[in-house]
Amino acid sequence: MSMSERTSGHDESLGSLIGDMRLALAMTPGELALRLGTTVDIVMTLEQGRLRALPHWEEIQRVVGALCALHRVDPRPILQRIYE
Repeated sequence: MSMSERTSGHDESLGSLIGDMRLALAMTPGELALRLGTTVDIVMTLEQGRLRALPHWEEIQRVVGALCALHRVDPRPILQRIYE
């Protein structure tokens, strides 16, 4: 992540990764939100890489953890990227 991405609270590559994960499941944002027990707004905020607009940390951990569980991958690298 570049310094400008970090200071702007925007991470386009992370957003693309989240979007690709959704597309790999062949789900719409609404379907994924329902499956993860969250809102479409949170799914879209993640996909857009708008890190400063995300809700509280516990909710992000839960949502990212659930998404990663669907893919059977470790959520820690994504959560670390968001946390930074």
